[in-house]
Amino acid sequence: VWSMQRPNQDIMRAKKLPTGEVAFITNLGGNAVFTRMDPRTQKVNKTFNMLQVTMLFGNMDVLKNGNVLVGHYNNQRAVEYNQDGQQITTINVNWPNSIVRLPNGNNLITSYNQRQIYEYNGNNQIWSYQADGLVFVARRR
Repeated sequence: VWSMQRPNQDIMRAKKLPTGEVAFITNLGGNAVFTRMDPRTQKVNKTFNMLQVTMLFGNMDVLKNGNVLVGHYNNQRAVEYNQDGQQITTINVNWPNSIVRLPNGNNLITSYNQRQIYEYNGNNQIWSYQADGLVFVARRR
């Protein structure tokens, strides 16, 4: 069992990766920091700045190539960052709080405020579902 204490309770997203590493996003002022670390040694393997992640409920996805998918709720967009923190894909979508890459390469995005789930191929919305209640996370199968 492993845990990490942060002084400001600022961890917005966290995920254990298949490699055993832990990835998490913390908010610092008006920005956020993505960190990828080995929990056994506490060694930080990667860190970069990104737009602030303001919505507490949601999910991020760390891809096999090291890219990171994040919904930026207040900025009305979902972003794919490369391993160096550069934005390589931006999808404009209302209030995204969760994003995951599907096996077919598309992105599944949830919108908490809109109560919707969207599937995007690039910047093209190809499917949506209007839920009866709030949608926090959608996952691939």
